[in-house]
Amino acid sequence: PGAFYGPRGIAIHDDLVYVTDTGNERVQVFQTDGTFVRAFGGTGSGDGQLMEPVGIAVGQDGTVYVADAHNGRIARFASDGTWLGAWEVAQWQDQQYFEPWIAVSDDGHVYVTMSTLGVIVPFGADGTAGDPLGIGQVRRPYGIAVTSGGAALLVADGALQTVLTVPLPLQ
Repeated sequence: PGAFYGPRGIAIHDDLVYVTDTGNERVQVFQTDGTFVRAFGGTGSGDGQLMEPVGIAVGQDGTVYVADAHNGRIARFASDGTWLGAWEVAQWQDQQYFEPWIAVSDDGHVYVTMSTLGVIVPFGADGTAGDPLGIGQVRRPYGIAVTSGGAALLVADGALQTVLTVPLPLQ
C-alpha cells in the first residue's frame, strides 16, 4: 500500500486523492497529507479488476471513473471502491500504446480521449456513447478537463504541443 509502479492519473474529491497505479493495475486513495486510505482494482478483466488503468476522474456524486485501457472500458466504482459496472469504449478495443484520459462534467457526462484516432468520445450520464468530438481539430489528445460552467473541454494535444479548447454541444 502506498507504493507505485507507473502512476498516471490523479483526481481529488472530498479531500481524498485518487491515483491510478497503472503498473499494479489498481487505484490507490490517500488523504491530502499523503496518508494511505485504501486501494481497489487488481489485475484482470472481471468485475472490479483493471488492466492498464490510466486516466481517472471523480463525479460530483463520488463515482470514480477509470480509463481501463486494456479492457477497453470505463470502469466505474463507488468512492469506497465498490464495483458499479463498466461502459465499453469501442474505440479502445484492440488498441496498444495509447494512454486514455478522462474527465467528468458537473452534470455527469464523461469524456475520454483516444490519442491514436485524434478524437474525444463523450458518454451520457447513463453510459451511452455519443458522436466523437474534436474531429479535424485534435490530433493526439491526452490530458482533458471540463471548463468551469461545462461549455467546453480543455485538451492537452501531444502532437500539436498545445492546449486546445473544444466546444461542447448543448446538452
